[in-house]
Amino acid sequence: MKKLILLFILFFGFSNLVFGQQYKISLKNLRFRVDRNVKNSTTSNLKVQVIYLGGSREDIYYRDIDDNTNETGFSLPSINRSKKPLQLHVTGFINFSHTDDANWNHRLDLNGGCLPKKTFSYGISGLNPPLSFNYSSEPIIKLSRPNNDLIGFDDNFNVSVESNSTGFPTSFYNWQYQAISAGSPTSNGWINMPSITNANGSPSFSITPSSFLHVSDIGKRVYFRIKTCNGLFSENEIFYRLTSSAPHFNNAKSEDTTCYDEINGSVTFNFDRDLEAGEKLGINLINTTNVTSNNDFSEENIENDIINKSYTVNDLPSGMYEAQFLGFGLLAYNGVTWNTYVESPTHKIKFTINKPTPVEFSLSKVDVWCHGGSDGEISISANGGTGNYEYQLDGGNWEVFSNGGIHTMKGLLPETYKLKVRDSNGCIAKEIVRDGGGQIVGLGEPITETIEITEPDNP
Repeated sequence: MKKLILLFILFFGFSNLVFGQQYKISLKNLRFRVDRNVKNSTTSNLKVQVIYLGGSREDIYYRDIDDNTNETGFSLPSINRSKKPLQLHVTGFINFSHTDDANWNHRLDLNGGCLPKKTFSYGISGLNPPLSFNYSSEPIIKLSRPNNDLIGFDDNFNVSVESNSTGFPTSFYNWQYQAISAGSPTSNGWINMPSITNANGSPSFSITPSSFLHVSDIGKRVYFRIKTCNGLFSENEIFYRLTSSAPHFNNAKSEDTTCYDEINGSVTFNFDRDLEAGEKLGINLINTTNVTSNNDFSEENIENDIINKSYTVNDLPSGMYEAQFLGFGLLAYNGVTWNTYVESPTHKIKFTINKPTPVEFSLSKVDVWCHGGSDGEISISANGGTGNYEYQLDGGNWEVFSNGGIHTMKGLLPETYKLKVRDSNGCIAKEIVRDGGGQIVGLGEPITETIEITEPDNP
């Protein structure tokens, strides 16, 4: 009996130490009783071994036999092994006191590790009831439960087994599904995954629900399992919640701000489809450059403003943006509300709205050469902004620079002049605020530069 207890402890401890693909071996309800005298101090015993691929063996049951042996239904916890079991080897010997001895040797095929529950029974004089037990062996294939079980009708999703359930023969991976609107899957409701999905024979697959489900299945749970071999199934079933897919972004075309400090940028989102009747949509729009405040430009219920699969957002400041669709409620499984699916890569998009550098300018002059003359000059050098430059002299009309970023005014009298400069977008040069490192951090008031043309004294 000590040997039996030790064997039980060892298997109970080792059952958790498994690696790679695994098989589960079960030995249940083992019974027999000796009803004759057994000689003392003999080697009468019963042993059950597992024979694995490659020839290795492992004892899973051993018991010494004497006059009082009465096994009333021993069950060993299922043991998991990372090698393929081929047979159970049942051996035994009883040295009876007054009759012929009993000796048996049986090999029970495990069908390559793919055997549902079977019963072994062996009767011989001296055993009453006879030796019997239930046994089985099956591959351990567990499906990986998704972190997010919401899937979109028009979006790819992944189904896979756990990492230690890979590596079995391809014939073990026969995927089945069942879509239900309430309750649990029924035993006769499972459907084999169609061949066009390329799911069968693989421990994982990626697929779009619309390739094998009907639009009427939206709002249902879609369950998956694997039919492994010989009428056996995966250890578990998993389900996904099937909802409508929101439209997808084709692209985002942005327009930059006209001036450094203006908030007049825009973006036009182009979608892959028009909205269905009654479909609602929103966009979560965040300026990731400004993470402190005033960076959320999200909009809900935009469905009435979508024109030709496009939607435009105006009055945006410069910066980098991330946009994602906002889902809406859909009455689904068991009366629960699910959101539209908005988690695919094409439900998100990034874009940038740039801003021009501030307009800056400097002045230089040439004074009048002779008293009473009119040959003074003022030269303006401008940079930043967009396009061509214009200047305004003493509040007059705006005039275009004659040579890109440089313009010279000639024939000036000796006077004091006031000038402003702007670019072709109308962005007026303003005071520039810089930080300690010289980086521009903002703009102040518009700049009006004053410059004086002088003349020599009258001789």
